[in-house]
Amino acid sequence: MSYTAMRKVKIGALSQAKRLGLEMLALSPKYKDDWNFGNAIHKVNTVLGLAALRENNVKDAKRRLVLSGMTLGSPQLDSFGPNMMLVKELLKVGESTSVLEYFHMCRQFWKSDFGALDSWEQTVLNCTPSLDQAELDFLAC
Repeated sequence: MSYTAMRKVKIGALSQAKRLGLEMLALSPKYKDDWNFGNAIHKVNTVLGLAALRENNVKDAKRRLVLSGMTLGSPQLDSFGPNMMLVKELLKVGESTSVLEYFHMCRQFWKSDFGALDSWEQTVLNCTPSLDQAELDFLAC
């Protein structure tokens, strides 16, 4: 369902994306002990944040970014790291405080980032308007 919700955001079907995302959040307590729980919480908040940003609701997009970072992790998030699509979009509109908070939260579960979080944090702190396009492309994977 999370992939469908993300696809809905990408094609601009925001009300459908939000409906699916909120449905996933409502169901999530049932799966708290599932290995995929962290992925679901991260992904659904990313979807809802992207939808909010597309509707020019930057405040809710920032809130959703922080909520997506509150995951306890998962095998995938712990190894490969979180999706940075919402980070990329928030940086494009000049938002950095929530991005830095998110990077801090990601450190709690993404231990094998090979220095990526430190590098990206320094880029944001140095007031670079956006990350290098190659980095942004990588982060959005």
